[in-house]
Amino acid sequence: MARIHVKDFDVSDGAAILSLSVDPAVAQGAPADAVLRLRWTFRAAPDGEGAVRAGDLRKARAGVFRVRVAMPPRDAPLTGLFLDPARPGDAVLFEKDLDRRLARLYPADPAAYVELMQSATRRWGHLRTRYFLAAQVAAFFEEHPGHRAGAALVMAYKAVELGEEGPLARAAETVERAFGWLEGMPVDWHPRVNREHLEISLLTVRWHVELARGDAGAARRTLLLFRERCRNRSNYATLAYPATKSLLLAGWLEHRCGERARAAECWNGVIDLFKMAVRDADPGRAVLFGELGHSFEAASLSAHCLRAARSNGRFPMPGLEEVTDRALRVAGKARDRLRACLDAYLADNAANAGSGC
Repeated sequence: MARIHVKDFDVSDGAAILSLSVDPAVAQGAPADAVLRLRWTFRAAPDGEGAVRAGDLRKARAGVFRVRVAMPPRDAPLTGLFLDPARPGDAVLFEKDLDRRLARLYPADPAAYVELMQSATRRWGHLRTRYFLAAQVAAFFEEHPGHRAGAALVMAYKAVELGEEGPLARAAETVERAFGWLEGMPVDWHPRVNREHLEISLLTVRWHVELARGDAGAARRTLLLFRERCRNRSNYATLAYPATKSLLLAGWLEHRCGERARAAECWNGVIDLFKMAVRDADPGRAVLFGELGHSFEAASLSAHCLRAARSNGRFPMPGLEEVTDRALRVAGKARDRLRACLDAYLADNAANAGSGC
């Protein structure tokens, strides 16, 4: 009996990539020998079948092979991928609960969405898998607009982290459509279904995507929208988290571009938002109450920016790194790329002084 151990899985548009540990006799078989049988399942569409053959295996490291399997053409969400041994008596083993995850690639209802997608701690897989899973919810989960908009947010942030034009372009289109999904949604305490909060969240991810695509000018225009979109809201307790981060960066960019009055308006707006968030926050919702700390940090740095702007050089203005550490919702290499876009935009403005930022 041969064993095929499925150690890892990644999925993107059009294909799945499997990491397998297989017995030597299997790996050394004839190229046409089937190792695994695959069954793709789709919602409201025919299933698809495929196979992994010995000749498909590519050695990744000692004892581990990678194989890319093309997905059948589809116009419906992929709901599951099932792997079975190709030969009688062989066994397929799965790392941890990977078989359960592969069987549930698309939520059947809102409860399944919460389990699969709503919390960052529950999401699984590598960047491409998370992008793919979120993208298909955003594309097909039409009966639940709040969850659909939430998936658009996840999709867009994963696209920013990937930093590739294809996913970024699709994410940008999805985010623009998502604003229309908010119509008719309630103003509720929960940020996942509150249309006011979701609008601000979509604007926040929009400027991240614009920076990731190298268009700091577009990102600046989106950042300036927060001044108007944050007025006369029903509740600021959760909305202030993304809004204060965005307005902090908006003010800093305006200051660097010579728009001092507009910069002060943005920074004062951060402080006002924080105060209103404290007023509206419910300490009984401990997790959401704790997120006030992020708004406080943005408000505190905005106060430092205001002091520096008024001091005629006596106090230093916080720099790009410090401001983006507070403002950006991505980390690591993705954050570095967004900073580089902003830095290039400002350098270009300085080189063309007088032509407008």
